[in-house]
Amino acid sequence: MVVPRTLDSRALDYLREYLDEGGQLSRVLASLPLETGRVWSFLHPTVAPDTAYQFTSGGITPPEPIHEGVQAITTPSRPDIVWLADNFLRSRPGALLICEDASATPTDPYIQADRESHFLFYDEEVYRIVSPGIRHQALRERTIRRARSYRFLAILTTGDGTINHLVNRSQLTPAQLATLVRHTARIIIGAYDYEGYLIWESRPSPGA
Repeated sequence: MVVPRTLDSRALDYLREYLDEGGQLSRVLASLPLETGRVWSFLHPTVAPDTAYQFTSGGITPPEPIHEGVQAITTPSRPDIVWLADNFLRSRPGALLICEDASATPTDPYIQADRESHFLFYDEEVYRIVSPGIRHQALRERTIRRARSYRFLAILTTGDGTINHLVNRSQLTPAQLATLVRHTARIIIGAYDYEGYLIWESRPSPGA
């Protein structure tokens, strides 16, 4: 069974490098005070401390879900993302899971033909959206699976009234993208040769 393991500043350095190589969403995320949060991953207890920092190596995360009843999607750890997202979506109003599809553009035929997924666009970037209104777990899983880029990036955030009522396939404004980033509670990136991931989590403000 995999368990959460908090990682040290080496994981934060890897997150910064990962975001520096991304698109506009990554660049805006990189402007957050990331040092005020923590980075962790789901790892098996037998993974040695030094091995946990081999973020580009495969064979480190075991092929098992952490939550009974959640089926494997594309990589062994994707069910964990569904599990985290479900808990987050249930926990607060306006919650959103946003998965970047870094290899897609809004005009790609397979994006145009996908009438099941919910999208937001920012210029040529494509984001797949999961909200509490998507009630079927199978659809939530398919949304995450279809964010099939070689670079996996997702955020758990909350929108304001204008964002949560945007029509499917709307173009985000810079102000709306900044709002989504400002309210980001978790950043999820691919790691361990995309067999697992790292999660950055904001720390609540004192008194919050």
